[in-house]
Amino acid sequence: MIGKIQRVPIKTIWENEAFDFTPWLRDNIDVLNDITEFNLLSAESEQKAGTFSIDIVAEDESGNPIIVENQYCHPQLDWGLVRVTMITLENY
Repeated sequence: MIGKIQRVPIKTIWENEAFDFTPWLRDNIDVLNDITEFNLLSAESEQKAGTFSIDIVAEDESGNPIIVENQYCHPQLDWGLVRVTMITLENY
């Protein structure tokens, strides 16, 4: 049977960003790889950064750290956002 793709509120699939969506994205990092220019490896979630937690920390093929921060942007709009940032560390 062929079905129709339907838009549903994001919280219908992942009720909680930190406890539902982030672990799913970490475990399915290939989905993010398919839509970005990165090939993320070694994804780990909820890494501490001072008093905050980084949603996902991964590495690219060259070993560069990549931070993935995802959030439910606007509950009334039923959509989310995933930001991927490459962090370059330089030795001084």
